[in-house]
Amino acid sequence: AGAGAGVGTGASKSKSAAKATQHNDSDDDEGDDEDKEKKEDPSAPRLTVKLRGLPFKATEDEVREFLLPVKPRAIRMTLDRMNRPSGRVFVDLNTEADLTACLSRSGDYMGDRYIEVTRETSGPEDRPAPREPEQRPPKKVYPAAPADDLAETGRLFVRNLSYACTEDDLKKLFSPFGPLAEATLLIDKETKKSKALAFVTFVMAPHAVAAYTALDGQIFQGRLLHVLPSRNRKAEEASADGKTFKQKRESEQKAASGDGYNWNTLFVRADTVATATAAAHGITKGEVLDPEADSLAVRMSLAETNVVAENLEFLRTHGVDLDVFDTRVKERSDTVILVKNLPYATTEPELRALFAKHGSVVRLVLPPSRTVALVELSTPQDARAAFRGLAYRRFHNEPIYLEWAPARVFKAGAPIEEPAKPAPALDLGAVHDEDEVEAGTTLFVKNLNFTTKEEDLAAVFARVGALRSVRIATKKDPKNAGGLLSMGFAFVEFQRKEDVQEALKTLQGTNLDDHALELKVSNRAAAPSAEKRGQVTAAGGSKLIVRNLAFEATKRDMQQLFSTFGQLKTVRIPTKADGTHRGFAFVDFLTKQEAKNAFEAMAGSTHLYGRRLVLEWAKDDESVDALRAKTARKFEDTSANEARRTRPKIADPE
Repeated sequence: AGAGAGVGTGASKSKSAAKATQHNDSDDDEGDDEDKEKKEDPSAPRLTVKLRGLPFKATEDEVREFLLPVKPRAIRMTLDRMNRPSGRVFVDLNTEADLTACLSRSGDYMGDRYIEVTRETSGPEDRPAPREPEQRPPKKVYPAAPADDLAETGRLFVRNLSYACTEDDLKKLFSPFGPLAEATLLIDKETKKSKALAFVTFVMAPHAVAAYTALDGQIFQGRLLHVLPSRNRKAEEASADGKTFKQKRESEQKAASGDGYNWNTLFVRADTVATATAAAHGITKGEVLDPEADSLAVRMSLAETNVVAENLEFLRTHGVDLDVFDTRVKERSDTVILVKNLPYATTEPELRALFAKHGSVVRLVLPPSRTVALVELSTPQDARAAFRGLAYRRFHNEPIYLEWAPARVFKAGAPIEEPAKPAPALDLGAVHDEDEVEAGTTLFVKNLNFTTKEEDLAAVFARVGALRSVRIATKKDPKNAGGLLSMGFAFVEFQRKEDVQEALKTLQGTNLDDHALELKVSNRAAAPSAEKRGQVTAAGGSKLIVRNLAFEATKRDMQQLFSTFGQLKTVRIPTKADGTHRGFAFVDFLTKQEAKNAFEAMAGSTHLYGRRLVLEWAKDDESVDALRAKTARKFEDTSANEARRTRPKIADPE
């Protein structure tokens, strides 16, 4: 019974323990349900704090360590718009005690960063959604041209230049590799300061390749140069599709506006000539262009001659050096622009305003005839911008033609001169005798280096005696429009025969630019020097040769045109077998002074039937018969040479 009682007692205890355990489990389940209800209760207060000022490299574990002994329920790290750590963290807590403990940590340091802890009352659903990363426009990238294109364009883009660098410094840096077509330093339009960027264009593309290879990565003025091949944007724009024929033609004209072979310095517009002539004589333009009057072409030629003479006189009185207006100008200004094809309605204020849009206008010279103008801008960058923007632009419904004026076109500090009075008549015979070249005073120099310049050659021969002129023979460069190539020989003219003999003795075989010079006396007179070619020379007689004569011109036109300057003895226009003339004429005046007047007035820019007349002095023996005899001799020499070349060889009997 005792044992049974013990067993019963144990069984009852086990049942009681099981009931207690079941009750505890039910209590735990009820607690979990209560916690779940608390979590899911939206009306319950938010137990969230915000930490600001965290190190950007802080991790979630470091935040937990900073908040000990509080154990956060959740930690949310935030990012900025660039998806980088923002230094702000939201921490969800379990109890009010944890919230109070976390708020007490405000002002503490995490490493060397000051941490600010505040209570966050809004929930995640109340806070605005994180903004998407800002979609910034892609950075404009200027792709470099392939290196293969450099061999065609010859154009380089230079970066990381010194802000003190000038265009002259660029030219000195790149010119040793070859002749430059352009060296442009980019200037900020507002500050007028350098952008440390530049474009350099070579005349020959292989020279650009050599400069690119040698200068990229080199130190220049304390900066590491970055040289890249550049694209030829002008060519790309000109070849763009979708343009009309007229637009393509305008693009081609603007692209070729900087090429010197398109330029005619003294060009004047025919309509402006007629309007200016009518205004000067107080008549109407219709009377000037009256088709029923005698020889309209001659009247327009004389009017053009008069306008050009007035323009030159006006420019001279306003400080312009007329000597630089040569037909073979070698050096051009980078700030002075010659404006042509202007209508007669042009005024100085509106022309100044037209160029002022591209930069500061320093000086503007507009003759009364309004056929041409000179505009000087303050900087080369402004001048280039004006040239690019205004070339072939319509002005008063007419396209204006632009040309870079010759270098040093304005005299330095020269005051404005009063118009000069006509010079008294000169004895041309005396002038000719004074300038006549003595026979035997000219040396023929061979074996010249093709890079030798006239200045270097003159320096060698000037040690022997006084020189009259030094001229290196040149020919046109087929690869460079307007360029010249040396032919390897020259003529050096002395003032005395004795100096020629001395030069033969002392300078024979002299080494110049690694070439031994070969000297001998020349039987011909030296031609004018390069500085004087194309300018009006001293008269050689009373007879002129007129070349480039239009085939519509008649003998009567020539008589009417040249009789304005004096009395004529003869006017001859050689003809061919079919009756048409050969494109040139001989005009013989009664006196040398009259011939000189005609030469000086018409040698500049006089057109007859649309063709520019080219005047030269005729030799005394240069008549039609002399020209025929000269041609016959050449023909006979050619026939004899052909006969010798075609003669069969006789076999050797042995």
